[in-house]
Amino acid sequence: MQRIAEPCTIDADVIAEFLLRHGWESSAEFVRYLGAKTKAQNLEAARWRDAYAAVLARLEQYEPRQPRPEPISYKPDWTCDG
Repeated sequence: MQRIAEPCTIDADVIAEFLLRHGWESSAEFVRYLGAKTKAQNLEAARWRDAYAAVLARLEQYEPRQPRPEPISYKPDWTCDG
C-alpha cells in the first residue's frame, strides 16, 4: 500500500486535489475559486496595511505622536497606610 505524504498545511489546493481524487470535479473547481478569491483578498489587505503604515510614518514626520500619560490608579496599594 502506497502512503500519500500529508501536507504541512491544508489549503484550498489540498482540498481540491482530495475532491478530484474522489470524482467531485465541480466541487474542486469551486474550492479552487474560493482559494484564489481569499488569496486576492489577503494580498489586498496586506497592501492596505502597508499603505496605512506608510501614511502614519509620513504623518509622524510632521506631527510626532504625543506621549501617552501613564494611567493613574486611585486604588490604595500595599504601601498605603489608609
